[in-house]
Amino acid sequence: MDFDKITINYRVGDRFDSDWPPYRYVTHIYGEILGVDKESGEETNLGKIRLAKIHLWEMDEARIPRIEVLDEDAEWAHLLGVEIEENYQTALVVESVVIKPEARGHKLGLLAAARAIRQWADDNTLVSLKPGAYGSEVYGENDPSSDEALLAYWLRLGLVPDPDVQGVLVGDGGTTWMVQLQEFC
Repeated sequence: MDFDKITINYRVGDRFDSDWPPYRYVTHIYGEILGVDKESGEETNLGKIRLAKIHLWEMDEARIPRIEVLDEDAEWAHLLGVEIEENYQTALVVESVVIKPEARGHKLGLLAAARAIRQWADDNTLVSLKPGAYGSEVYGENDPSSDEALLAYWLRLGLVPDPDVQGVLVGDGGTTWMVQLQEFC
């Protein structure tokens, strides 16, 4: 693997045609992680990233309780226990990062997550990531010993474990941990 640069092409899901009204407050973001070959200039698909940006401020203005989107049946149920302060205007959930097996071992997952957080979060954004949350289809076997390794890997982004929700990492776009993202971007 000898790439000149790594890029992410984003596709954003339209949130305004949702059948379920609370989803109107969620932007789904899908990214294709690409490597550009040094010699040929060809792009190679290295993986994908999926995020959800929850527009809390719009919910507040419309007087929609945040629990409508963050309920136990939602994809972001792990945020239920996270203390979401009123000053957060958005929440950015890193739902999944999948790197192709042949591209693993080069910190591309961290790079993609770091770039996506820098792209989509701001000072008033709660950032959340739950390593291993999506089970065997994404991360391989759900071996409990691998949970600790996954957690250690993702802690390198500078997010911190949420004291109230086991296995969830959080941070906000305005704190100093964002500086750590520079290492990967």
